[in-house]
Amino acid sequence: MDTGKEPSTIKMINLGLAFLLELVMLVIFGYVGVSAGQTIPVKIFLAVAFPAVIAIVWGIFLAPASKTRLRDPWLTLVKVFLFLLAAVCLFLTGLQGEAIVFAIIALLNLILLYIYRRS
Repeated sequence: MDTGKEPSTIKMINLGLAFLLELVMLVIFGYVGVSAGQTIPVKIFLAVAFPAVIAIVWGIFLAPASKTRLRDPWLTLVKVFLFLLAAVCLFLTGLQGEAIVFAIIALLNLILLYIYRRS
């Protein structure tokens, strides 16, 4: 068993999970937009607008290739805020179990990413 490769494999899996969680977060905000709207046009607008705003903020301040990327601790704090905001919004739509699972997985992922950046 080659233990030298295990950390990099785990790190790569965690990075893949991070990307998946970002996509799930956008889906959650889209779902919240649909849930918040009263009419079909408003539902469609909010389902597009909510995730678009988050994607723009993420691209400007949190994306790895961004020239305006925040530095720690702000980078981690804004990520925690956005993931928890998604979980709270999901919770308020009535999907409490899913919200709790999403929040736990997202926070564990962020903790591991923070540890990897520090090592």
